Amino acid sequence: RGEAFGQGDFVSNIRLFYPPGFDVLANSAYRWLSEVFVMRDPPDHTRLRKLVVQALDARRITAMRPRIAAITEKLLDELEPQGGMDVIRDFAYRLPTRVMCDMLGIDESEVTEETLSRLNQAVADSFIVFETRALSPAELTHANAQIDYLTAYFDAIFEQRRREQDRERGHEQPPAPGQATGREPGHDDRHAEPLREVLAGEELRAGAHEAPPQPQPSRAGLG
Repeated sequence: RGEAFGQGDFVSNIRLFYPPGFDVLANSAYRWLSEVFVMRDPPDHTRLRKLVVQALDARRITAMRPRIAAITEKLLDELEPQGGMDVIRDFAYRLPTRVMCDMLGIDESEVTEETLSRLNQAVADSFIVFETRALSPAELTHANAQIDYLTAYFDAIFEQRRREQDRERGHEQPPAPGQATGREPGHDDRHAEPLREVLAGEELRAGAHEAPPQPQPSRAGLG
């Protein structure tokens, strides 16, 4: 990915859609988007991509397959009495959210269906910032609010898991940001780095989640 094929100046690109003086990074939705690794150029893109690859390499994905299959079957079982479903709303959004929560070690008893629904809706609403157009004030305000909700929710989860891992390791305090990772000062990986550490910790407890792979019954439809 050479410089000629990079994303360019993120702020300048977004400002093309708005009046002069528009403060892109004052909006949490755009600030989040600017930190997504697919929107960044090397060396940040390369560094963040390595974190993703470490967390989701082929070995880990293979180990997760039985658990994902079980989550999928449970979700389909819940939907079956309806006799049909909205594939996007009821399945495509809900399945990744449940898998993500499971990867983070969030027990089903910790998350209500109402919370899952709100997480799903927040993801759908905030992704409007990927659209290459000016958002209306109402759209942008709503996207900011949804990103703020997602950030607060997962920051709380990450912090809780940090404390749990620190207790398991016998430390009184978790390492300072960047202390144990060798990162250069100024790198803001508040979300990527904690997720990598949480996933690494989950690998130690994988035996509590995994079951021997079993053939999964095919489902041609519901109802």
